[in-house]
Amino acid sequence: MRLPAWGMRVGLAVLGLWLTACGDSEPPPDGKDCVPGRSVACVGPGGCVGGQVCREDGKGYEPCICGTPPVDDGGTNPGGPDGGGSDGGQTLPDGGSADGGLPGPDGGSTTDGGMTPDAGETQDGGSGLDGGSGLDGGTSSDGGSLSVGPGGFQLDGGSLSGGSNVQLNPDGSLGLGTANAELPFAWLANNDQSTVSKFDTRTGREVARYHAVIPVDGLPASDGGVGNPNGLRGNEGNNPSRTAVDLFGNVWIANRAISVQGSVTKIASVLTDCRERNGLPGIQTSQDLNGDGAISTNPADGEMIFPTDWSDPTQYDECILFSTPLGVAAEDTVKARALAISRGAEGTAGDVWVGLHNTNSIFKLNAQSGQQEQLNGSASLTLPFGPYGAAADRQQRLWVMASTLSPARLALVDTATGTLVRADIVPPSPSGSYGIAVDAKDRVWLAGWSAGAKAFRYTHPDGVGSTLGTWTVFDFTTAVSQLNTRMRRARGIATDDQGFVWLTSDLNDTNASASQLLAFNGDTGALKRFNVPNIGMVDFIDATDSRTREAVGVALDTNNHAWVNNRSGNAMRVHRDTGEVLRTAQQMAGLYTYSDFTGYQLRRFTAARGSYFHQLSGCGPGTQWRQLVWDAVVPASTGLQAYVTSANQVGDLGNPALRKGPFTSQPANLSAAGVPAGQYLHVEFVLSSSSQQATPALKSFDVSYLCP
Repeated sequence: MRLPAWGMRVGLAVLGLWLTACGDSEPPPDGKDCVPGRSVACVGPGGCVGGQVCREDGKGYEPCICGTPPVDDGGTNPGGPDGGGSDGGQTLPDGGSADGGLPGPDGGSTTDGGMTPDAGETQDGGSGLDGGSGLDGGTSSDGGSLSVGPGGFQLDGGSLSGGSNVQLNPDGSLGLGTANAELPFAWLANNDQSTVSKFDTRTGREVARYHAVIPVDGLPASDGGVGNPNGLRGNEGNNPSRTAVDLFGNVWIANRAISVQGSVTKIASVLTDCRERNGLPGIQTSQDLNGDGAISTNPADGEMIFPTDWSDPTQYDECILFSTPLGVAAEDTVKARALAISRGAEGTAGDVWVGLHNTNSIFKLNAQSGQQEQLNGSASLTLPFGPYGAAADRQQRLWVMASTLSPARLALVDTATGTLVRADIVPPSPSGSYGIAVDAKDRVWLAGWSAGAKAFRYTHPDGVGSTLGTWTVFDFTTAVSQLNTRMRRARGIATDDQGFVWLTSDLNDTNASASQLLAFNGDTGALKRFNVPNIGMVDFIDATDSRTREAVGVALDTNNHAWVNNRSGNAMRVHRDTGEVLRTAQQMAGLYTYSDFTGYQLRRFTAARGSYFHQLSGCGPGTQWRQLVWDAVVPASTGLQAYVTSANQVGDLGNPALRKGPFTSQPANLSAAGVPAGQYLHVEFVLSSSSQQATPALKSFDVSYLCP
């Protein structure tokens, strides 16, 4: 049984009005369960749907208020939105009013480059989903259901709802897109300092810095915790040079460790994934305490964690999760070099692939523990060359680039079987290469390096067959920057979801150290020119100055702007249209990263994935969450999974130990899955696709509950 019309309209207004009028993205202050004055949707007496306001002390919410029925005036108010008239309005606790109807999607949230739903299996839960927008509810005093449907998905509802890499489709459903990606960070290796910097790509500020290793691995410990001694030390020359962001947002660091043991390290991106080790309240981790946009490396300033005993893991930053030693500790040889992440099994952060230069080998690591996994019955895969860079495409083919600067050479690895397909894929003209990337069409890109201002594109036949594909060479020798300079040596390379390729150069045409960036169409090679303020259209950007030189790698951020790390001691964001440059604060020289250091390539091409979350409030601390159903279209080569977390305190909804799922079929029996009773329920849907054309489409979902 559904709410009467007036009650339904109050419910429908909850998401549209409570989140837009009352909500924001501010997290609860420390020591509080909610933000004082913030309103959330709730289930009140009799199963009605309404709103409740966080108390002034931030210690929970006021009682749920559902409003009162409007007066039927006999004709001037014929049923609200369906009849085209007013419904009288419901007074809400914050003084606002719910006018009943929630407008449908305006179409403005669809972003360029998003995919559209394709024909496929319809997952219809058939449990009280009426297709309406917003929140609906049952009427039984013993419980009911809460539904979110087309028009009710809010991508900017602060802590109450939100989306990452998803977009609203014209019909109000939710699909994969390129908006609202949740990873606005660039992770850059400080090779010379053996540290890794975390930059906020929205502001250009350095927000954290970490040592490149920690002296524990990721295996279970005898005391019930995680981590066993691994012999590594954070104050040794670990020389990180590659970073890669996994599907959960955590970063992996490849340490080439020229004179010590090679290794790979995992660092958590968010506090909820960090690991308590020292027994002190909270998480002890690096942060910009004085707000100057740069992390001080003076231990006395407290912005970066420095152990006094480098063998004691409890003295390290608690967001450094573990380090896995790889290979042998030979002197004067480069160890872990190539680094890439493929999609992996559903529900995982992906598979981590590492290339060891000095042993000509490829390793596959478990994304949870960091431990080696078998490759076709062996501990590693042997190549005829030392791997230098790697990238995984949408077909889950791993492309590995040789360390030899000339000639460039590619190997193809089948990640499904862990076998080497071939290792003799060579460009038609002699060239070395540093940077490697893949694009949306599964083409491989190499930066020219010794060939000058050139980029090489390799197109392999679909699948993992051994038949050779075709090479195409793009030459930008004649391109001219706003400083009237030319490019001499291509170094880093990346691709975006608009079809453009981005190329850095570390030398200009006078053979002087430079920081240059060029973009071009990946199909035609036509330059993407920049409209520089007060200058006009130019072929490429030369950002060289007294502190900005020797451009290394390039990656795209969530707004499709390019990020370049400069060996001279800073990084820079280059606006994709105007070429305007935002430089980070200067630090010691030695930034050195070529890989997917923002996670853009993984999320856009290798493993297109997005998520949507929604926080629901039940009828008290003892609310029993019973069943989750959803209505979705899931075409072939796409997927949809659900996760839930229940808790009596809002702050506990971020505890990964309480998260249940993935649920891939429905109805999902939450009681049988061990979801505990709790006032709040955090529902999360993960959408994925391995197709360039198709995306799943989530139309609505419904959660049933019992009141205490």
